[in-house]
Amino acid sequence: MNTMNEVTAMRVFLEVARRKSFVRASEHFNISPAAASKYVSWLERSLGARLLNRTTKQMSLTPAGEQVIESANDVLQGIEDMKQAVKGLSSGLDGVVRVGVAPYFGAYRFVPIVAAFCKQYPDIKIDISILSRQRIDAFVSEGLDFGIVISPTLPDASHVAYMLGRLPQVIVAAPSYLRDKEPITRVQDLARHDCLINVYKSSAGTWRFESDDGLITVRVKGPLRSNIGEILKQAAVEGMGISIHPLYMVADELKNDQLEMVLAGAQPEMLHIHAIYSKLGAVPKRARAFLEFMKCWMQQHPEWPDN
Repeated sequence: MNTMNEVTAMRVFLEVARRKSFVRASEHFNISPAAASKYVSWLERSLGARLLNRTTKQMSLTPAGEQVIESANDVLQGIEDMKQAVKGLSSGLDGVVRVGVAPYFGAYRFVPIVAAFCKQYPDIKIDISILSRQRIDAFVSEGLDFGIVISPTLPDASHVAYMLGRLPQVIVAAPSYLRDKEPITRVQDLARHDCLINVYKSSAGTWRFESDDGLITVRVKGPLRSNIGEILKQAAVEGMGISIHPLYMVADELKNDQLEMVLAGAQPEMLHIHAIYSKLGAVPKRARAFLEFMKCWMQQHPEWPDN
């Protein structure tokens, strides 16, 4: 194989490693699985080392494979940067950025950023897909450039995380629920109330609060558990119990008196907004431009999470 095919072989190998499948990698490059296997086999012979451990059920990287990924990423990123630099002499960035986001955040908080970005970069198109916790591990194999994850902690350390910002949370309940219950004067009182538990944030039902004395934890229980924030919010509106949400998510209900803030002085654990992307493969320059734009936009609009 010539130098051009050496680069192709590295690209195919990285894609096979990312997707853990010769079939999926071959579909990405519009070649046959046999051709993808030949590229990887040639690369292994050229380097004199096995890069993948392959069985009929699974595939994993060898130590040599992990080293090749690190080096190949640098080579391919350099090629990508060179192409973008040369292209930038005559035109701007273009192409498609594919992003996965949570549905509610995507509709109510992400779209304004996308609109502003598209005004500045009219030749770049944005493709938005739903990204749930269950699909985080699969977002690379589904062809997304990166995912936007909102969580107190990162769910998977195998991805590269790009910190974008933070989201405050509030404790809320319907007036009809609070009317018939004993007063709540401190966070520890929540343990004696019906609480609506988001298992995405805490599968064990432990709520955390920030204070001057450190982190306070309260074990709560209640009639409903879900990994869908909108369901828990609506349950709170129906008077089923107390719930914790990002402020932007319940702003309308608070304004319309469907919900009331509970313990307004308490500070539930802050949520973090991260962009995550795979350690495997170069991040397209257009995707990096979007990430930088999003971070700057959020810094310039500090009121954005709450309004």
